[in-house]
Amino acid sequence: MSEGLIRDHVAAVNSGNIERVMSGFTLDAVWSTGTDTYRGTEEIRALFTGAFDALQPRLAVRRVLASGTVVAAELTETWTGEDGTQRLAAIAGFFSLGGGKILEARIYREGSAEP
Repeated sequence: MSEGLIRDHVAAVNSGNIERVMSGFTLDAVWSTGTDTYRGTEEIRALFTGAFDALQPRLAVRRVLASGTVVAAELTETWTGEDGTQRLAAIAGFFSLGGGKILEARIYREGSAEP
């Protein structure tokens, strides 16, 4: 089940449907990327909405390791840079789950996180 939640999250991101993405988070979820931390669904919604509008991200799952409510995932992300070129980076994501949803995520992107 925990691996499925992460695969569902990836599919939701790839759909570009913010409601689908947000349905996978607890109300008090925390999403951390590098030095930025987003707390609660309002801040996480703003993060993903901005990413969808500016970057058009797509994720691909390479590997998922799950044990109970803890999941590690190796992903590949492609997105459109500010100059219109396609970019590619490896991502490592570490997730804590609660109540069948993402409670906390720590996301690390290879290289620069600048669009």
